[in-house]
Amino acid sequence: MSIVEIKNVSHTFSKGTGSEMTKTQAVCNANLEVKRDEFLVMLGPSGCGKTTLLRLIDGLIKPTEGEILVEGKPVTGPGFDRAVVFQSINLLPWRTTFDNVVLGLEIKGTPNEEMRSTAQKYIDMVGLSGFENHYPHELSGGMQQRVGIARALSVNPKILLMDEPFGYLDALTRMSLQMELLDIWSKQKKTIIFITHDLDESIFLGDRVVLMSCRPGRITDTFPIDLPRPRPGHDIRNTAQFQSIRAKIWDKLKEELQNV
Repeated sequence: MSIVEIKNVSHTFSKGTGSEMTKTQAVCNANLEVKRDEFLVMLGPSGCGKTTLLRLIDGLIKPTEGEILVEGKPVTGPGFDRAVVFQSINLLPWRTTFDNVVLGLEIKGTPNEEMRSTAQKYIDMVGLSGFENHYPHELSGGMQQRVGIARALSVNPKILLMDEPFGYLDALTRMSLQMELLDIWSKQKKTIIFITHDLDESIFLGDRVVLMSCRPGRITDTFPIDLPRPRPGHDIRNTAQFQSIRAKIWDKLKEELQNV
C-alpha cells in the first residue's frame, strides 16, 4: 500500500515582479509512489530538485502543477504525520538537548508527563543519555544530528523526511549514524524518504533508490536494492552484489552528470 503518491507534480520558483520576473523550474512532471514503511532514497546531482520535492511532500510549498497525497488525502500544508530532519540541523541554540527534543511535543500540546517520558525515550534511543542538559554548542556535529532525529521522531510521524542529514559530517561519524538510523528504522517502522548525493550511502540505506535528473528535476529511474535486511554492516559494500547495483546506478548517474 502506498502512503505517499506524487502525481504529475511540477514546481516553478518565481522571483521579482512584472517585466523583471524570472522563473526557474525546479521539478518537472514527477510521478512516484512510496510504500508504507519503505526506506526510499532520492539520489541526483546537486540542484536537481530533490530538496524541493521533499518540501512539497512536507507541505512547506505547494506544487505549481499536480498533487501530492498522503494516505489518500491531498497535502495542503505541514502536519504531524510528517517530520523533517534537515542537513543544517537547525537546533535552537538557547535550548538544551531535552528542550530541543520536546519542541514538537510542546507545539502539539502534549501533556507534561507524557512529553517528558516521550522525549527521554527518544534521547535514549539515539544514544544521548547523559547529555539532556547540554546545549548545542557543547555537542559534536554527530550528536547534534542525533538531537535532530530524536526531535523528529518524538512527534511520532508516519513519514520521516531526511534532507541530506549526514552531509556535513566526517566519514566515520556518517557511517556510524547510517547504522544507527537503520537500527531505529527497523524498530520504529516509519516510512523514510531520504535525500543524498552519495551513491554508496543511497545503496546501503535504501529499499529503493530513485534517480533524479539535473534541473528541471525529473524522476528518471528507480532501482530496487536487493540486499539483505538487516544490513550486516558496512562490509556489505565490498560484496559483488553491492558493486553490481552500484555500477548500474552509476552508469545512469554519469549520464545526468554530463548534463550539469
